[in-house]
Amino acid sequence: MDLFVIATDPDGDKLVFKYATTDGTISGKGNVVVWDLQDVKRGPHEARVTVTDGRGGKVDAALTVITADSGACDPPRPGPCPEIKVSCPVEMDKAGPFNFSVMIIVNGKNFETTNLRWTLNAGRIEKGQYGREIKASTTGANGFEKLTAAVEVRGFDPSCNTSASCSTKIIW
Repeated sequence: MDLFVIATDPDGDKLVFKYATTDGTISGKGNVVVWDLQDVKRGPHEARVTVTDGRGGKVDAALTVITADSGACDPPRPGPCPEIKVSCPVEMDKAGPFNFSVMIIVNGKNFETTNLRWTLNAGRIEKGQYGREIKASTTGANGFEKLTAAVEVRGFDPSCNTSASCSTKIIW
């Protein structure tokens, strides 16, 4: 850290700055020096400066700083992760509609959010793209045996599993 000492002499005499510290090292000369506290243990540390004018004028000042070990802080914990369950029928006639819904549980309670994104392996989402329930059709799903809907729940810690899916057999 930089230490800036502001001192003046009423007679205009040249000032001499002398530094001392309880911990760390001070480098430089004059009224601006660097106090290096990189390898000190956490706790209070003091830097002192004595300014003299060579004619008996003298003033002392001290600065105390408190340091903390950079490793002493625990990394932030991720928030609670959601339990995500997607519901769907086991099988449906190709005429549909196919309904898929999601239930999100956080800390044992139902969690409401609109931060959802649904995708299908085939077919088309007709309604509810970003809601808790979607209505899908087999439009564009020719040749597929199942319609699988996956939902991603956004806004949780990246370490959480934030997606789930469910598949319904298409009866052609």
